[in-house]
Amino acid sequence: MTDLCFSPVCIPDLGAIKELYRKRQLSLDAAVEPAEASPLTADFGCPLYAARCKNTMIGYSYVTVNESGKAVFRTVMDQAYNGHQWEHQLMTLTREQYPTNEWQAKAQKHKEANERLVNWLNSCL
Repeated sequence: MTDLCFSPVCIPDLGAIKELYRKRQLSLDAAVEPAEASPLTADFGCPLYAARCKNTMIGYSYVTVNESGKAVFRTVMDQAYNGHQWEHQLMTLTREQYPTNEWQAKAQKHKEANERLVNWLNSCL
């Protein structure tokens, strides 16, 4: 038995999600110093599900709209859990709860909502 749980993202999760996102961005761009972290951009997406191990956020799934206007589901995991089966479980749960065709039908609205979310997070957190 593990202390792993998945749950829909709620507002109190956003600080930890933003931190995981920043860690991922820093790991992708080693030239950026942590203090120089740039504001969130549209690739932050709309967080959907959180993964926790022993009450610590270890990852989350999100949806974003790509340049072609298609909804794309992705995950961000703490480096210690990248490639772990939990990442696959998180994505499977997300796809079950949020069918792609439903997101696709309203991709433009989701893109606009994501932009508002990113602007709000940049000003608040």
